[in-house]
Amino acid sequence: MAGRFYLILISFFLFYGIDATFAMRVSSILQFTITDGLSHNSVNVIFQDSRGFLWIGTEDGLNRYDGSGFKIFRHDPERTDGMSGNQVVAIAEDLDGNIWVGTRDRGITVFAH
Repeated sequence: MAGRFYLILISFFLFYGIDATFAMRVSSILQFTITDGLSHNSVNVIFQDSRGFLWIGTEDGLNRYDGSGFKIFRHDPERTDGMSGNQVVAIAEDLDGNIWVGTRDRGITVFAH
């Protein structure tokens, strides 16, 4: 009976101890909306690249956050070197630092490093 009590007690401290440790490591949580410069409030994917930029794919474009503001990339039918579409669903980085962006219905765009 005492063994079971100690097992429950240890489990309790392990569970809440890990939770408390996680809470201490998270210093703050930021929330962004279109008011802050985000292109759309519906976010599909978030990715942080090797240079520290936060890439946010939304239903209306790709957003690059540098810690102070956003740069928005959108499809422009007049340009052949820009985004292939606006509904961003996937973001990845290759070994050369290029950013690959997948859109819902218009293919892939690669931003060369």
